[in-house]
Amino acid sequence: MELQDLFVKGEYFPLVDHEERIFKYKRNDKLVKGDHKDIFKDSITKNEMYISANFAGLITRKSADFLFGEAPMISSGKDAKSKEQEAIDRITQTNNMNRLFYQQALKSAVMGECFFKIRYGTEYNGAFPETFDPKRIIVEAVDPKKVYPQTSPFDKSKIVAYHIAEPIQDVNSDKWTLYVESHYAGKIVYRQFEIFVFMTNRDGSIHQFKIGDEKASGYEEEATGVPVPLVVHIANYNDGIDWQGQDDISEHISLFDEINNRISQIAGILDKHADPALAVPTGLLQEDSEGNSYFQVALNKVFEVMGKEDIIPQYVTNSNPQLDQAMKELDMLLEFLMSTTEIPAVAIGLKDSSGGTSGNSGLSIKWRMNSLLAKINRKRLFFEDVL
Repeated sequence: MELQDLFVKGEYFPLVDHEERIFKYKRNDKLVKGDHKDIFKDSITKNEMYISANFAGLITRKSADFLFGEAPMISSGKDAKSKEQEAIDRITQTNNMNRLFYQQALKSAVMGECFFKIRYGTEYNGAFPETFDPKRIIVEAVDPKKVYPQTSPFDKSKIVAYHIAEPIQDVNSDKWTLYVESHYAGKIVYRQFEIFVFMTNRDGSIHQFKIGDEKASGYEEEATGVPVPLVVHIANYNDGIDWQGQDDISEHISLFDEINNRISQIAGILDKHADPALAVPTGLLQEDSEGNSYFQVALNKVFEVMGKEDIIPQYVTNSNPQLDQAMKELDMLLEFLMSTTEIPAVAIGLKDSSGGTSGNSGLSIKWRMNSLLAKINRKRLFFEDVL
């Protein structure tokens, strides 16, 4: 089956069909790192004080903790002392697979998918002596922003080739080269293209390139002897209609925004309540030499009130009802978020509507954890199939 060439002269990079996916990756990555200023600009503008809570990071870490918090057992299906099992154990240990699985579970929750690449060689590509960095089987993660999967023309859920593409600026030059590493069944094809800056962002960072001529000297084919591509895709979870996975963040962005907005408004109310205006009886304000009114607190500590109609000195506040309503809405928003993310309050130490986390029986806590455990089992299906 002849596949269409995705990298041709005149096309744009990142590839236009993948721009929305890559934008989602970058946006979600900022959210989990707590960098909300570029994501929620409107809310930041309308709040004098903006406070953000990193629930996106909490949600993704909680899933990874339950999925790979304990080291998985990886078996070849043979006896524990067989050559196959010993090889699996060696590969697992030398590649720090337990840590790698956890990191990619995080990446999958953030971006909707993760990619592994299998190769034979040195980890640092000759940067260190081979006595320190010997050749071996290497299993490593690939940044999803650099991967351009190519699907079968008959089934968009089946990936038949993986293209890893990255623009690199030439040393001591303002020229750029696009390096493309294409993984097919049985072979890897390496290519290089001239690329030119086509569009930049306001901050001067490059937004888009235009692909120029291919460099003939950069073309190379390598036979792998393996009947499948040596890049593996794992979806966080999906519906099987296409290859892309669904992340744990995108559908909750409006809730994140409103929670941050409500917390910021509560902080604003409390700040105003801490320094309110003071109402005093008529005649207590005096004027200085310039005619400005002032109130001598040190002198006027005792006030005589003649009747119920007289004004008693008091702070002018109207924040209590606002604060109560804001707190109630914040509790409701948090309850919605925990419900839609399938994370029970008991899993993160929050009080829930049934009375909190203390004093519950083990059976009660287990029942409340059902939604999270179902979510983890759903993720495990995709990881087990591919790993």
